[in-house]
Amino acid sequence: MSCRRTYTQVKEEIALDIIKKSTVIDALTYAPDLTDISYLDRLLATGVITAIHTTFAEPDADANLALRRISGWRKTARESSRLLLIDTAKDIEEAKMMKKIAIIGGFQNTTPIEHDLRLLETFYKLGVKIVQLAYYEQNYVGSGCYEGYTRMDSGLTYFGMSVVEECNRLGVLIDLSHCSDQTTKDAIEYSKEPVAFTHIAARALSDHFRNKPDELIKAIAEKGGVIGVLCYSPFCEIEKGARPDIDDYMAHLVHIINVAGIDHVGLGLDLSPGWRKNDFNIWASKYPRLVEPYTYETRNAKGIDDHTCMINITRGLIAYGHSEAEIKKVLGENWLKLFARVWKS
Repeated sequence: MSCRRTYTQVKEEIALDIIKKSTVIDALTYAPDLTDISYLDRLLATGVITAIHTTFAEPDADANLALRRISGWRKTARESSRLLLIDTAKDIEEAKMMKKIAIIGGFQNTTPIEHDLRLLETFYKLGVKIVQLAYYEQNYVGSGCYEGYTRMDSGLTYFGMSVVEECNRLGVLIDLSHCSDQTTKDAIEYSKEPVAFTHIAARALSDHFRNKPDELIKAIAEKGGVIGVLCYSPFCEIEKGARPDIDDYMAHLVHIINVAGIDHVGLGLDLSPGWRKNDFNIWASKYPRLVEPYTYETRNAKGIDDHTCMINITRGLIAYGHSEAEIKKVLGENWLKLFARVWKS
């Protein structure tokens, strides 16, 4: 079923009412240096978001840069009456009651811990609750999807096994979104706790090496984890080279729901309000296969330019026939349940 013709016809009041009653969580927002918090202020004013998982430092950051970025975020949260830097899953619910936006700290790579496992606990105590094992390249822990696609997929390393064990001990949620297929398989098998894809799309609909096959999506769900669905154009396009729209995004979201089950899917939009155009262009020159043929302006699916798009996603889920209870799970309840299980206070 397509929602192209129907989702815009759903009464806005119905969707807004569901959002108002929901704990809405976006499991990935790239904003390592969001010094201008007016974006978050606007989100709070619209009332469409409860919590965002924020990348605390650039994916190639070492320990020193990560510490400086975290210090910046902690200062921003401390000086704002509208933000709450969370420590537990319960803090997210409290943020909603207090009409604040909860900030969930995370890394998109394990480079900040360098080769010192002890640093993982240090960053955890500073608010890092989600850690992605690898970005696009190989690191001490395992292979990223770019490495696995262009060269070889070596999977989880011996040190990587220690990192997984330490994440389990501390209560850090392991993210495998950018990892290679073999590293993903190894981590799912080796972890004693549920793991996650915080921001992916379906390879079955868009044959891109960054996307995940159904078998791994299903494996995450069977482990008890959650899969967040992103809106980044190169990954969620349906027609090759044609910028996707909200309907294409919904196709990925619904496909993943069908594969993983309604209890294991959420949102991980991969929006990037703190990403400057020049920085994007530098990143694009390094990873051209992850950008072309799109630009900074067209990097997201049409209709999902910022978090106010939650209304369109909710309309889409209604159009696909999902109940209010199911929609509330996708909007945030599934993430909240996973956080409560994995995180330790």
